[in-house]
This record gives sequence, structure tokens and C-alpha cells, in this order.
Amino acid sequence: MKKLIGVALMLACSCSAFAEVKPFTDEEANNSLKPVNDAVYSNVVAVMVKDAAEESLQQNKTSGGFDLTPHSVKGLVAEFEKNEIVATDKYNNVATRIKGTIKSVGLDALKNGVITVSGDKSFSGNLIASVDKTADWVRKAGKGDKIDMLCNINGYVMLNVAAKCDSSLRVTEQIVRNEYGITENYSLPKTGTGAALAYTIKNNEVELGKACGKPDEKCLQKLNSIFEKAMAGKPNNDPRLGLWVKQLPERIAQR
Repeated sequence: MKKLIGVALMLACSCSAFAEVKPFTDEEANNSLKPVNDAVYSNVVAVMVKDAAEESLQQNKTSGGFDLTPHSVKGLVAEFEKNEIVATDKYNNVATRIKGTIKSVGLDALKNGVITVSGDKSFSGNLIASVDKTADWVRKAGKGDKIDMLCNINGYVMLNVAAKCDSSLRVTEQIVRNEYGITENYSLPKTGTGAALAYTIKNNEVELGKACGKPDEKCLQKLNSIFEKAMAGKPNNDPRLGLWVKQLPERIAQR
């Protein structure tokens, strides 16, 4: 993501010598940035967003500052045991990252998916996570596996923490998309970073098309190679596009 931000800055700065030139209209910018091959665009976005999300999880926060600090089940339970009122207020409507070891994968009384993450005790002190039983990551999960989830904690029931959870990677990918206004399918960029991505794809579509038939490691390597070349050179974009990009925020403010 840092390389992409660098490309966005280069695009915006490339127009400094053309102050008398008017920026593109939205229609002109769209015509300049819209890709020819929608599949290539989607595959490139997928690998870039996944890479940015994995980096965010390693650093425990996104580039936009979203907190991804991991919590242990034991630590969460201790907070609820100490004062359920305070803990409930603290975690209400807060996406909380939880890492631990799966105790069981099963169904509740209504046949909804449930993953129990081990805490400190056998029948209490655990995390009871409601999950989408159709999700691939849930169907691949098993007892004894390590798990990393983002959860909305919704209660303390029979000495266990109850929550609704999803894969940390899946949720973080969506957070990254939201922060930078990047959609799976092309639309007129709302951020400088999104514009830089569309510009990079459009101007290297043939090369990316050969490497990005699938959203895989080969595609990511080619994208990073293109970013590095772009950072080492000077953009040859129309200065009117640069002025249009300069009007955009780097990212979208999150509430």
C-alpha cells in the first residue's frame, strides 16, 4: 500500500508546473482511468488488498489507523469476570480482534455455525463465536487449529464471552477497501490511492493481463515490479489528470 500511495503522490505532484491547466472533469478522468479488461482489474485489486490486509494484521493496525491489536480469550474473560458492566461498555460496538485455539466447531440449537475458542477452563471462560457456517474458512477450521478473528462481542453468557465473528483477514480486506475507496469492480476513484491503482492498471494492462489471469502470487509479484518501476521514474500522465487526482483525499475518513 505504501508503494501505491507513493504513485498517487507522484501523479498529484506531476502537475505542479501546469498551474494554468484545468483539471479533468470526472467524465474525462473516468475515460482516462477505466480499464479495458474488468477481470484483470478485479484480480489486481484482490491481490493488492489481500497483501495490504496481511501487512496490517502483522502491524496490528491498518494504514488508516484501524486498531487490530489481538486479544486473548483468557484476557477478555478476566475483564468480564472482574466487572461485566465496565467490560460490556468497553467492547460494545467495537470490532475486537481475537486470537486463540479452536476448542470445537459445531452448530447451536438453531443450526447456526459456532466456533468455541479455548480460554482457561473446560466449560466456562471460553469464547462462543457465532460464524457463517457456509464460509470457506469456517468449513476448513478444526479442533486444535489456531484462529484469528474479528468479533463484535455481544454478551457474557454462563461465564463465557459471546460474540459474532468473521475471519480477521476477510474483515481487514474490507476495511482496507473502505479506507481507500477501492471496489472489486472499477468505478470512478474517490481517493488519490484509488486513482493511482486505476492509473497503474490502465497503463500496464497488457503486462498485468499476462500475469494476472488469477489473483495469485504471480500477479502480486508483477504488480510490485510495476510499482517499483513507477517509483523509480517520472510519471508521463496528462497534467490535467494529475490536477484531478490532487483534489482527491488520500483515503476516506472512517467513522
